Amino acid sequence: MLYIAIIIYREMIGIIESIKKIYTKNNLLNHISLFSIFGIMTICLYNRLSFWSGNIFGDYFGYFVKDDITLYICGIIAIVLFFYSLGYLFNFVNKISGGEIIVPEVSLNSIIIFTKMLPLFIYWGVLFLALFIIGFLCFDMNSGWFYIYYSLLLCFLPFINVIYIKFAKNYEFKYEYFNPLFLFKVLDRTLGDIIFLSLKLLFFIVLPVLLIYVIFKFSGVSSNHSVQVAIRLMALCLSVYFMNILNYIYCSEVVKIIEEKL
Repeated sequence: MLYIAIIIYREMIGIIESIKKIYTKNNLLNHISLFSIFGIMTICLYNRLSFWSGNIFGDYFGYFVKDDITLYICGIIAIVLFFYSLGYLFNFVNKISGGEIIVPEVSLNSIIIFTKMLPLFIYWGVLFLALFIIGFLCFDMNSGWFYIYYSLLLCFLPFINVIYIKFAKNYEFKYEYFNPLFLFKVLDRTLGDIIFLSLKLLFFIVLPVLLIYVIFKFSGVSSNHSVQVAIRLMALCLSVYFMNILNYIYCSEVVKIIEEKL
């Protein structure tokens, strides 16, 4: 047990060191820009989701924009910034070299990278959509096989991400990236490492959730409804930002796994 505890401690220290690299060896302006992008995307997405779901988040925020034009603009901005954030993520992956973690500058280059990744996104997205539909056609929703089938589909998603990250290191299209059998090769060689990496990050993923909870509680000290909404939205934006930082750490660790196993 002591040996296992020492291993877990070392691995946790490794994650913390990666987080330190992101903040100590990179331009603070990049992080401010990232926070702004994720913040705007989160608020715009919140407005759209609240409208579609009948203000399901009303208990938390109590307010959402109802103007049609504003909602339409919010939807466009949220989609564009989401695509941009995907491009930025794989731009970040491409910059990882020799264990150094570099947060790229916020520029239009991330849109270009998103377009480079688009063929892979479309191919694997269409493939999984087809498998998703097949599940509904082949299994009864009340059967155990239905839940087993969709659980297996979800389990494959992290390994498709491994293929994305492998491609993002040089943006060279290869047949294997579009070969479903290559996914099983990735699964075979990286299964244990990906599971262990996910378990390591579980502890850190709890932190943004706690941040939202604590600040939501704190917002109640103000009697002004607008101030409460502003504080709660700030908590949500901070949490989304930190979740993306953890995703960058996750991807940097996946790069190491790819270098060792693939």
